[in-house]
Amino acid sequence: MERATGQAIGDRRFLPHFVLHEIEAWVLLGHEALADLAGEAALARAMRTIVSEAGGAELVNDGVATAPSKRMLDLYPKYRKTSDGPLVIAEVGIDAIRSACPHANSWFEAVRKALAQDR
Repeated sequence: MERATGQAIGDRRFLPHFVLHEIEAWVLLGHEALADLAGEAALARAMRTIVSEAGGAELVNDGVATAPSKRMLDLYPKYRKTSDGPLVIAEVGIDAIRSACPHANSWFEAVRKALAQDR
């Protein structure tokens, strides 16, 4: 899909990236940060288990009921995508996301290369 979208746009500056499933995949990496925010230590353990069982944060999604955002709400009903998510992702940091998420890392690398070409 990404390749086809890029070809359809036809501009080398356009580097499509479809986050596998949802941005909450990256939030799941921030299990400690969200647990601290929520004041619930057990939340970190549950999130770590979900990521481990899926084989990585980008792979957490077995269907509509088990999408990352649904899992987050099941674990922490007060979770707010637009406020908690960015705070946790900022705490996790780009390096941790790149290290744990190969699909995201390939896009970040493509952006880095594109920027280097423009210099």
